[in-house]
Amino acid sequence: MSNKPLISIGIPIFNGTNFFLHTYEYLKNQTFQDFEIILSNNCSTDETALLINRLQKKDSKIRVFHQTTPVKPVENFKKVLELSQGEYFMWLSHDDFIEKNYLLKLKPFLNIKDAVFGKVQYVDDHNQQLDKTQNHHVFYFKGAHFFKKMKFLFYPSLSGKMILFWSIFHSHVLKKRLASLKNYPGDQNYFDMPFVYDALQSFNFIGVPEAIFYKRNHSGSESIKQTIKSNNISKTIRHLLTIKSYFIFLNNLSFSNKVFCILLSPIGYLYHMIGNIFLYVFDKKK
Repeated sequence: MSNKPLISIGIPIFNGTNFFLHTYEYLKNQTFQDFEIILSNNCSTDETALLINRLQKKDSKIRVFHQTTPVKPVENFKKVLELSQGEYFMWLSHDDFIEKNYLLKLKPFLNIKDAVFGKVQYVDDHNQQLDKTQNHHVFYFKGAHFFKKMKFLFYPSLSGKMILFWSIFHSHVLKKRLASLKNYPGDQNYFDMPFVYDALQSFNFIGVPEAIFYKRNHSGSESIKQTIKSNNISKTIRHLLTIKSYFIFLNNLSFSNKVFCILLSPIGYLYHMIGNIFLYVFDKKK
């Protein structure tokens, strides 16, 4: 590997002994090898520190940082980006994983203007595939900034558009947008979609359908809890209407983006809601 790798993979980690070894095996066996792995340990209370220190001694691709005091998740995400050296950068959760040809399949599409992602497949604790509405959507947000923002705002949330947070970005451009993360309160469940929306100012988002990103819904995750409760009619209706998530999304945007969304909220929210209902009904009929 050269002194400066082509791709940096940033993994903010907290109590990661449950799944990280599985994630690491898929990284170690990638068919494209010009990358580094940056781990930022957020004061884990299990044996994560020992695990990643041991792996670092065996693998020159791994760089490890240990937070001295606990920080909000968003700060740990920022740290791995700050430490990156590659021309391109992607975040990866310690419990998600990418197929072994993922980097190789995305490499031809990497450039300064496009953030590149494959398509997502959700899995459970045991790596068994889950049947979810968000599976296998391929996203394209290209063109003029104004129209990209319009399209993203109106696009149904049940499509899984927030998954684009895990795209591969050009590092130099992404680091310029790092300051925008300061607007977010650090809630790990909600800063992904506002960040993607903000990043539309600098990037197109390009989907590569041949590449698979495996997103884990483990037993402690909010999405699994929602699935368990999905038979509750009132909760299902609230989820389809996206009342809570839509306004949290607005609250976490920068001032200019917030004004833009509020001006478009009446038609944008209606389109968003109808799209969610359509996807929900379509998914139920499959």
